Amino acid sequence: VAMVRTDAACIWATGRTWWQIPPVARVTLTGVLPPGVTGKDVIIALCGLFNRDDVLNHAIEFVGPEETMRSIPIDYRLTMANMTTEWGALTGLFPIDSVLAVWLRDKTVAWDLENPESAGHGRFRHARVDELLQNPLASDPGAKYAKSIYLDLSTLSPYVAGPNSVKVATPLHDLEVQRIALDKAYLVSCT
Repeated sequence: VAMVRTDAACIWATGRTWWQIPPVARVTLTGVLPPGVTGKDVIIALCGLFNRDDVLNHAIEFVGPEETMRSIPIDYRLTMANMTTEWGALTGLFPIDSVLAVWLRDKTVAWDLENPESAGHGRFRHARVDELLQNPLASDPGAKYAKSIYLDLSTLSPYVAGPNSVKVATPLHDLEVQRIALDKAYLVSCT
């Protein structure tokens, strides 16, 4: 959850924040990503398919079977979690799993190799990673969710967002058959 300067100053001064725990929407992903489909395609598809403020001001918890989650690399997860705000959510969270464990350990080793004078003191420390993996953040058994959304990743293809909104999302193959003339395009837009 992002905090702006005023919020941070209040926390420093009082040790408290006004932040309320948001409702949680559980997004269950199934299937595996087809070749050529990225995390950006997944989140754009979610924004387009569930485009009626389904997750406005919610926290998103992405879950799915192990095979599905293994098919989503960390860079895709980072993109998806980051773009949950485009979807209207406040935050996006993925489970702590073997994919994340490998990524964290690789980052820890890379930090130590690149910074031998401060090995073990960086953002990614072996002890911190071990603790995170031994005590992973997880939903309570029987947790109740404000909303449940389901998406089969194997049905996705690359998606195009817009015009003018990420909530207008179209599979690329649908646009290809329309043979739309391209007069203008934004190449540096966030989405």
